[in-house]
Amino acid sequence: MMPSAFCRLVACVVVAVLAGCASEAGPAGPQTTGSLASGRCAELKAEAARLEARGVQYRADQAGRGEAKLSPQQKAEVDRYNAVLDQYLGGQCHI
Repeated sequence: MMPSAFCRLVACVVVAVLAGCASEAGPAGPQTTGSLASGRCAELKAEAARLEARGVQYRADQAGRGEAKLSPQQKAEVDRYNAVLDQYLGGQCHI
């Protein structure tokens, strides 16, 4: 009787997982933009790209390793870049 109970448990888990996946599907299928609206994800991605074009990512990496001394302006840009990345990744925009 043990294998039968185990099989029922596995079947229940599979059904629960499939139900959870189905509940995330919208009219066009599964959500691909994460928890933030796709417009907001696009805004965050564009802002990150602008900051990266100005070299902020490089300064953020250097500052994170303790290799750079940043001016207040540069520190503000690095802080903004990190905040944008946190929002982008936290909002699951990368999925």
